Amino acid sequence: MPATPLNDQDPDVATTSLVAKLLNTIVGPGEVFEEVLASPPSVSNWLAPTLLVCLSGIVAVFLSSPAGLPVPGLPSQGEPGLEATAPIESSLTHWRAVSLAATCFAAFVGTFWSAFVLWFIGRVFLKTSFPFPKAIEIAGLASLILVLDVTVTALLVEATGSPTARPAFSLILGSNGVGSNAFAVLAALNVFHLWAATLLALGLSKLSRVSFGEAAFWVFLYWIGIRIALALLR
Repeated sequence: MPATPLNDQDPDVATTSLVAKLLNTIVGPGEVFEEVLASPPSVSNWLAPTLLVCLSGIVAVFLSSPAGLPVPGLPSQGEPGLEATAPIESSLTHWRAVSLAATCFAAFVGTFWSAFVLWFIGRVFLKTSFPFPKAIEIAGLASLILVLDVTVTALLVEATGSPTARPAFSLILGSNGVGSNAFAVLAALNVFHLWAATLLALGLSKLSRVSFGEAAFWVFLYWIGIRIALALLR
């Protein structure tokens, strides 16, 4: 099985700061990925964007259950039965703590799983080999798009008043189609998930030194196919 040559450091590739890499991942990912592959391994290339995904998820958790708001069906301050709300408040606190931990755990697992899938596709289907740490860096940088996904989703929920609103093709059906198979499939076609999959395909093409079309075929076959399958199984 031929190994894909990845230089430890290429003097012809300009070196940019971490902040520049994060910003350029959105506007010029190809150059960023080339720089990553031509540079020595760097933990910060995947850790920083993964932490940003984790942070955005934490903010989303807090916004989804803001402290201090009355719980429907429960007495508010000054009303009889206030002491009965203590177990409920304790339960909400526990739920939030579990949600925060699960959010951060999912962010890190998602990065490593995406890297593994890239490595697996490259090795099994594209018949190439590349360092797994480089796949982690590519997957981590691509995950930065999920920060935009969380932000836009929060804005859509606020604007529409619907907790099921997503930046996906399901917006065509509105809230009337919630619960149907068509809505589930269209919701799986999230614009930002498609964007992230495109970045992963681009990264895989750089890692494997194959055409973007060849890499995109396998990446979209997995990422989009698995999302639609999971949506239909709900």
